[in-house]
Amino acid sequence: MADVLPINWGHFNRKKIENGSPLDFFDYAFCWRQIIKREISCSVRICAVNVLYVSASLWLWHNRILPIDHAQFLLLFFYLGLVFIIEMEHRLINHKLSIFGFIFGLIIGAKLNDLILTLLGGLFGFIFVLIIFLLGGFVMRRVARLRKVTIYQDALGFGDVLLSCILGLILGWSTILSGLLLATILAGITGSVILMIKILNKEYHPNLTMPYGPFLVTSAIALILTG
Repeated sequence: MADVLPINWGHFNRKKIENGSPLDFFDYAFCWRQIIKREISCSVRICAVNVLYVSASLWLWHNRILPIDHAQFLLLFFYLGLVFIIEMEHRLINHKLSIFGFIFGLIIGAKLNDLILTLLGGLFGFIFVLIIFLLGGFVMRRVARLRKVTIYQDALGFGDVLLSCILGLILGWSTILSGLLLATILAGITGSVILMIKILNKEYHPNLTMPYGPFLVTSAIALILTG
């Protein structure tokens, strides 16, 4: 799904494998049948994602530390993982995928928190990150104009604003600020390491950016698991 959705949202049978036959939904979700038949190659990402999801599901079921039903959390984990992978590989948080996130986030948030706190959390996440999105874009354009360089990609996109709203619905009013701060810390540490590596390798350039969505997803999952 992370392969086909960015190309053609909602049409699972459009992408072709090496022998020219179409893939169905379960092929995209698992790919084991084609891998066994050697019809497609087993990429590191496909294998890693499947192993991670199966291992995490068994570990969470065995330890029973989830604040919500196990099946509901797996669906949430599936959605957030899909957002994570697509954002990492394509720098994209699709609005159609966000619609599902709003609906599901509201349902999960209502189970984890009071409905009012859920709505307040979504509103806070949206407004807080929207302000950062607008101010960050303004500052980047001013700096680019002063330095006479062209900015090809913003560090923060509107998809991140929508994702913050969804995570606000899930985490609620009392936790969304902690989630945003944790995501900022993780992004800052990771960005600093990447920046140092780029500078040492003499690969630094003004348009060097990284996706912010994966850090939002990681912080949200961590806060849900830790209660």
